[in-house]
Amino acid sequence: MNPKYKYVLEYFCQLYNVPPEIEIGYGTRDASINITASETNYFEDFNPFPTDEPVWKHWRYQEIPFIFAGEANREVLEIVNGKAFINADVLAGAFFFLSGWQEFVYLQKHNATRYPYSDSLQARWKIAHIPLVNYYFDVLKSAIEQVYNITLTVDAWGQSPGAICLTHDIDNCYGGWKYDLFSQLKKKKIGDLFKIIAHRLTRGDTWFNFEDIIQLEKQYDATSSFYFIPDFGNVYFNPSIVKRVTTAEKSYDPADFFDRRFASRFRGYTTRLENADYDLRTPKIRDVFRTIRENGSEVGIHGGFGSFLSEAYYREGLSRFDEATTGSRFHYLNFDITTTYDILEKVDQRYDSTIGFAEVPGFRNGIAYPFKPYNIREDRTYNLLQIPLIAMDTTFRSYTNTALPHVLPTILGLFHEVQKFQGCLTVLWHNPYFTPYKYAGWREIYEGILKEGKQNLFQLTSGEKVYDQWQPVLERETKFS
Repeated sequence: MNPKYKYVLEYFCQLYNVPPEIEIGYGTRDASINITASETNYFEDFNPFPTDEPVWKHWRYQEIPFIFAGEANREVLEIVNGKAFINADVLAGAFFFLSGWQEFVYLQKHNATRYPYSDSLQARWKIAHIPLVNYYFDVLKSAIEQVYNITLTVDAWGQSPGAICLTHDIDNCYGGWKYDLFSQLKKKKIGDLFKIIAHRLTRGDTWFNFEDIIQLEKQYDATSSFYFIPDFGNVYFNPSIVKRVTTAEKSYDPADFFDRRFASRFRGYTTRLENADYDLRTPKIRDVFRTIRENGSEVGIHGGFGSFLSEAYYREGLSRFDEATTGSRFHYLNFDITTTYDILEKVDQRYDSTIGFAEVPGFRNGIAYPFKPYNIREDRTYNLLQIPLIAMDTTFRSYTNTALPHVLPTILGLFHEVQKFQGCLTVLWHNPYFTPYKYAGWREIYEGILKEGKQNLFQLTSGEKVYDQWQPVLERETKFS
């Protein structure tokens, strides 16, 4: 079998702990479970999208697009004489999304700091909110359950029906009082100005609120991940370099995009970008690390500008932490699938949680589970875990301009999709969004997420703990290993 499709089947069997005696055929008619093989040669070339239009089929009260669909006029699953026939190539379809094939193709041809949502199939079909791979897997799961009269479940969460992975990217923690002052002055809330100044003088910056976040989460028996940038100060960006390239292979130097020297501004690096406004080697930040860990939460790395393209930059950042980190997310969600996973694997990072669309909430890889990424060049899995990012505060505030009353319902809609499949909803809430001034109302949305998770018995947990629970699942031997 093609190693791409073996990757998908192995992952499916690990997820549901499928017994080895289950017979799954691909392109067959005489096995107990028969999956249509589209015999597509799409993955032999580097075209961005399949040429055929999807076939939309009904499954789990949802209209689902199937690429490499087979016969359009047949039900997606038919049981005939005790055998199951899946009338769509769910393996090829799942591989397209799970592997990140579309962004791999895009980044072979374009210089970019991250894959744009506007270029994705999810944007074309308006389906970012649907975890397509979960639905494809659910068809196969249902086929096995009906033919073999068994029940398959995801057992990674113990007694819980799923998890909400709670994360915080710490970009700034010292300059918030100025932003809050300006915000309240603009709103003509003069009384708040005195509160902000008093807070600054007696308790420190309004954005230096780590204990406040921890105490809120403790009310719901929750832990979370705090990702800190190891690079202090500004870098400079050359926008003219972000252009189409014609070579099939690219070799990156971080200076192609970013330079740390102020003098570089005279060489075309005209856009200033901010890394951290703190130095994580100072005693004050080290104390924060201890507080976070003592309360059961995680300190992870938020890789600064350029580190997603440079092993040397990334290693330099790791060396600034007081202890080894387990988890990673890159600043501004910068990520290049052709390069960044190789860096993470070389430095033995256990998991990453960068992969999500900044522009919209939803499922960039079509999956509501952690997964091992696929090395497309070498036709193998990477030895690390990706915990997909699904909902981020700045997406709603800065990209979709969603009115506050509609943010929580949108996130809960994604939660209910995750809930269908015993999955993991990864949420990113920056520390400034817990303050009552510039970001008034956003803390309440986060607390609404905690309430919903707790009411539904979901784990409210960190990326590190998600990794600990999923690593044994994805180390299971299967007949497709």
